[in-house]
Amino acid sequence: MKELSNGQLQDDFLQSLWLQRMPPHIQTVLSASSEPLDKLAIIADKVSEVVGASSTICAATTVPPPSQSSSCSVQPTMDSLVRQIQELSLQVAELTRERNSSRHQRYSSDRRRSHSRSRSVNRGSGICYYHRRYKEKALNCVSPCAFVQKNE
Repeated sequence: MKELSNGQLQDDFLQSLWLQRMPPHIQTVLSASSEPLDKLAIIADKVSEVVGASSTICAATTVPPPSQSSSCSVQPTMDSLVRQIQELSLQVAELTRERNSSRHQRYSSDRRRSHSRSRSVNRGSGICYYHRRYKEKALNCVSPCAFVQKNE
């Protein structure tokens, strides 16, 4: 850092920046010293060798055991949720049953319904659909067609 500043920054400012970049356990040791920056760097290297590159921080907390009052208040909520899930399951089953039933009814009614007659030939008269519908104005006659055009 000192070389990068090219002498444009004061040593106190550089020392402050440098200390901020150090791990907390090294900052603690170096902040008590009034040595120049070069000597502090040597001390920091030695402390780092002794302590190790990474320090382990352990913390423990105690969790109070759950009180009976809190577990008692949870049970009604759980019972309510179970009941709601059961009700929803019944509703889904009923909707599925209705859907399948209506599908079956629709399929059955489609099979019962007679299909429309072909537009080609009327089996009884021998006249095609278009001549039966449009008479003399028919454009799409389908053979065999027995329609006879009247001359006026």
